[in-house]
Amino acid sequence: MAPRFDTFEQFWPYYVARHADAITRWGHLGGFGAGLLAAGIALRRRRSLVSIALLPAIRYAAAAATHRLVEHNTVFTPPRELSLDQQLWFVRADARMWTMMLSGRDAELQLLADRWNAEHARRSSGSPVDVRV
Repeated sequence: MAPRFDTFEQFWPYYVARHADAITRWGHLGGFGAGLLAAGIALRRRRSLVSIALLPAIRYAAAAATHRLVEHNTVFTPPRELSLDQQLWFVRADARMWTMMLSGRDAELQLLADRWNAEHARRSSGSPVDVRV
């Protein structure tokens, strides 16, 4: 179960930590790009229902595969009790992550993920936490 967060800025490091491996991050972006391309082709061929289904289906398939095979975790689905704003944090986090990746800042994401994971591993083991994000 995911921790609870009050703000997007609290949620952001957790989200990045769930995408700690660059393959997962790039797999998400690639899945979105492939879904967008497939949806565009379907729209061009006047298959609007197909195009509506292709984008999320391809994107989710890529995300699920990389989470399971690379991160050994699952795609996190927001709990129903989250507000709409909180559910939109996932979209905002994807956009922020992809923007950083495409602007050459993937190493920052890696550092943030490593720090969050190290901090929370120490918390769960009872060791003192001294890593700051």
